[in-house]
Amino acid sequence: MIIPSLLAYDGVMLGDTLSQLEACGIKRLHIDIMDGHFVPNLSFGPHTVRALRKHSSMHLDCHLMVQEPEKWVDIFFQAGADSVTVHIEVVPKNLIGRPHLNLAIRPRTPIQSLEPYKNSVSEVLLMSVEPGFGGQAFLPATSERIMQLHALQGSFEIVIDGGMTPATMPLCVGAQHFVVGSALFRAPSLHEGLCAFKRS
Repeated sequence: MIIPSLLAYDGVMLGDTLSQLEACGIKRLHIDIMDGHFVPNLSFGPHTVRALRKHSSMHLDCHLMVQEPEKWVDIFFQAGADSVTVHIEVVPKNLIGRPHLNLAIRPRTPIQSLEPYKNSVSEVLLMSVEPGFGGQAFLPATSERIMQLHALQGSFEIVIDGGMTPATMPLCVGAQHFVVGSALFRAPSLHEGLCAFKRS
């Protein structure tokens, strides 16, 4: 599944973008939430999620790149998120296992840190760039990290996030979902961008 990341979209064209994505058959959106602490950038907040929920029936997944996710999880669910993804590096252990709450992991964090929670989440979001900014180059070590995730033999599916292009997606054998930002929204059209990924 291709999951568009709104971090790369033209902010003044929200309604038009949603209509085009839905017309292309997109069922899910990725919304990056950054607090300027866990990552050196700021992005969307609950207001954006409420606006998206009002105008779209697509699955909204909020990726919380924040220092204290426990303060924000319920706020984003209340705003309309269908699922929330939090980072293993900062999430309190007692939060893991909540319905519709998944885990993300940074490129330098050992995959083995997910072992205790391999059957507590339905998805693991594997960062294939350092989180914080769009348009980064795919990290080649991601291919090996996918294999390490499979070795955990958990009950989760794998989502790859960062540097996804039609050329890098084939390097991610074993993953089920792909978050795509710049390569999609900078294409001549969303339709052409999605077709390029389908051909890969």
